[in-house]
Amino acid sequence: MHDELEHDFTAVIGEGSANSTIPAADRLVRYAEACVEGNRYAVGRSRAALAAEIGDGAVVDAAAVIAVFNAAVRIADATGMPLEPVKAQATADLRSALDIERYCSS
Repeated sequence: MHDELEHDFTAVIGEGSANSTIPAADRLVRYAEACVEGNRYAVGRSRAALAAEIGDGAVVDAAAVIAVFNAAVRIADATGMPLEPVKAQATADLRSALDIERYCSS
């Protein structure tokens, strides 16, 4: 059974610091940002630092999450897919706290 953990989601929008409840959180954020920005040198450096901390297998998992999330968001944006009402309701507080609506793809 997992304990309830509080996470600082502001790290995913470039504000704040990744919460220490997530192993290697700051390195994961730097790796994800490097991947999205497409700077192969930054990707290589951040991947190596992350692998040294969490291992190669976990880096592969992180890369898969980044790739799937990036693809899903691009598909949703390209098709104009709206957020389902049940998901909109369940995430209203989080989206408001992060001011997600300020992003053009929201």
